[in-house]
Amino acid sequence: MAHRQLMILGSGSAALTLLLLLFGCSGDDETTGLARRPGEVLPVLVEVDVPYSSSFDLDVYHPDATGPWPVAVVFHGGEVLKSSVRSYASAVAERGVVVFVPEYSSTPEQVSDVLHLGGEDAVCAMRFARAHASDFDGHGDRIVVAGASYGANVAALMVVAADEFEGGCVAGSEVSPAADGLVGLDGMYDFTELPRELGFHEDYTVEEMERASAITYVEPAELEDDTPIELFTGREAVTQHQAALFSDSLTAAGYEVVLVPQPELAHGAYGGVAPGTVEALTDMAFG
Repeated sequence: MAHRQLMILGSGSAALTLLLLLFGCSGDDETTGLARRPGEVLPVLVEVDVPYSSSFDLDVYHPDATGPWPVAVVFHGGEVLKSSVRSYASAVAERGVVVFVPEYSSTPEQVSDVLHLGGEDAVCAMRFARAHASDFDGHGDRIVVAGASYGANVAALMVVAADEFEGGCVAGSEVSPAADGLVGLDGMYDFTELPRELGFHEDYTVEEMERASAITYVEPAELEDDTPIELFTGREAVTQHQAALFSDSLTAAGYEVVLVPQPELAHGAYGGVAPGTVEALTDMAFG
């Protein structure tokens, strides 16, 4: 497997790149300490297969322009690899965000361990992203997350329950794994509410399903908590139901949630660049 291989994405001319560097991203935003949000698409560098835990690697998509840039972590769906969200991560990075994309215990080889280990791996990815953001000209004080399908649940755990999980992390426990915002992409958040034909009820105990479900950990938000949460949902009845359950639970706890129904989209669309999803994560990252 390649380690820390560098690639360049984007097809802009050198002249366009120079203009963007000079005008599109010059100076910092005094209110956030970040570089100003670029007005045009930026070229992107990708560093692949960077170890973030004792078991898994991640890829980093980062703007090839002077930051510091906001940071996001994107979790792929179940039974696929980190390459499945390449186009989404690249599109967000082109808009001025450093994007970490970890593989975790949801790949085809580890599917039987999905519910047991997804949160443990996510904690390590979050700690690594916060600790190493500056290596890629990112600003690690505030990190937002996104996830597709099962990855949306893993991402949500980092908002409502990050302190409940630990793993074999490269970055130490002194680094916070908590996320500061969530974009859920046609996600599942309560495994006890999934139809029996999907198999979770046969494969796991109720306690295991509850421990893995983000909805289990929703508690009243702190008065000063303004964590943004945006939940996209497509045409599948299962994920529509899941998004509504999670949204209602979060709202009752005092969170402000934006629910975005997209009944024209199939579930698989959220592994790529679904309408509005790039803008949602970018807006959230820049605050």
